[in-house]
Amino acid sequence: MKLRKTWVFSGLAALAFLGLSITIYEVNTYRIDRPTELRFDFSGIKPAEAGESAWGGVRQSVTWANNNGALIDSVLTALNNVGFFGWPDGTVLKRVNVQMGTFLGKIQLDRGASSSAFSISCSACASNQDFRNRLIIWRQSDGEKAMELYFNDYGDTSGSGAIVIYRTKILNPDQFNGSDTYVESWVKGASGSKRQTYSWRDGPLISGGVTDRARVFLEEMDGGSLLCVKAVIQLTTTAASEFNSIPGCSGNNPLYYAVAYGQKTVSPFETTAKVALWSDGGGEYGTEKKLCSFTHSFDYGLFNGNGFIEDGVSSANIPSGFRAGSNIDTLVTEIGTVTTAYEDLRKATVNGLGSGNINFKGPATAPTADSGP
Repeated sequence: MKLRKTWVFSGLAALAFLGLSITIYEVNTYRIDRPTELRFDFSGIKPAEAGESAWGGVRQSVTWANNNGALIDSVLTALNNVGFFGWPDGTVLKRVNVQMGTFLGKIQLDRGASSSAFSISCSACASNQDFRNRLIIWRQSDGEKAMELYFNDYGDTSGSGAIVIYRTKILNPDQFNGSDTYVESWVKGASGSKRQTYSWRDGPLISGGVTDRARVFLEEMDGGSLLCVKAVIQLTTTAASEFNSIPGCSGNNPLYYAVAYGQKTVSPFETTAKVALWSDGGGEYGTEKKLCSFTHSFDYGLFNGNGFIEDGVSSANIPSGFRAGSNIDTLVTEIGTVTTAYEDLRKATVNGLGSGNINFKGPATAPTADSGP
């Protein structure tokens, strides 16, 4: 069966990054009112336009990751600016009427009594991680929890790093009108060797969306000059059924969109990528260069800071300055083979992302009165 390349590209663009290319939380300033005033400059996920092919969304995984990091950094910066990291150990601040842009919330902010005040698990953690500090946000109207952030020192994500968990539908129900999706992001490591694993479960994020659950792993390499990315997105059953016309996809659920790429971190941000749509064959994922059982010729895809350049580029024809095709091949192979917890994108791991491992850790009940500093 011959497939028109443009149709496949259009389908992939829709299925792969719809969940990655929408606004998670666009609030410029969070404010916790007197007597302690904190300003959180949270950058949200910006709506992204699809490129001229399925590759148009490749870098949106980095966009989401960058904004997870920006969210954490902005909170820690705000806390540092008001002297939070010098508060006495064991201090707890509670506020019940906090206007955060268009979001009205309740908050609890804990300065722990020890470096292991909060020992928590996460879906990407091989063992519990210890944190001194914690911020929890609830929706003011009904006490539904919106976000938890666990962290240690300002400007330092070595050691246990920082973990944020949030519910998209609670934070922004107008934008996220799909299922009650939980997102978890774990950032760890020093600058130049930092890594992030973010995962979500219980999609779709928006009504009619295509993503069920996913995991994305990003790692700085070569002293921070290179960012390597691997991602697996499990499609909803409804979305998977849209691909029944592709040979080998019919009757195979779930389907997994996989992408791997290496991106330079300085302008012009040369990027080399590979993509696949894998069906559930009963074992591990399928093989590279596949749309189910249909072999495609899209690899390698090339980008720079201006967006999509070209696809179908052979390894020998990848220009200098771009990551070699052999390096991207290695990333694709690692998707189904690496067992290290924070880098584990194997099928059983992605299938297992759920309420048992992506969840809130702190108290369920929101504060009922202001207290603390």
